[in-house]
Amino acid sequence: MARLRLAFLVLATSPLVLQACKSPVRIDTLAGLALNGVVTDSTGAAVAGAIVVGFGTPGTRCASRGAPGQPDTTDAAGFYELLVTTTNDDFEGCVRIVVMPPPGAALAPSTVDRLGVLFRTQWPPDTVRVDVALRAGA
Repeated sequence: MARLRLAFLVLATSPLVLQACKSPVRIDTLAGLALNGVVTDSTGAAVAGAIVVGFGTPGTRCASRGAPGQPDTTDAAGFYELLVTTTNDDFEGCVRIVVMPPPGAALAPSTVDRLGVLFRTQWPPDTVRVDVALRAGA
């Protein structure tokens, strides 16, 4: 969680730095959501080395548009942790989690949508746990 706190603080304070420089750049607020969970296969075994990316969108529809959050790679226990940020004020919306299996694994990629999550501009962001089971595939 310390890694997520540092990332959120850097992203949240970036507009302050630009304002201090009196930059003519438009300053937008960043809203964030912390995600974590475990990636498993269909038997419940942990999947190490899977790449997990999250996308946040306002409203009731999920999309893989805009800049994704910083991806994370699952550890030996299949655990991942990442921060999804988007340019906006606080909002309720959807987070889309895209999981790519490790190279050479006989597993298919998976996408999971979670509606009704709160993206916040203040620390700490809400934390949502999303476990993902990958199915067999080529």
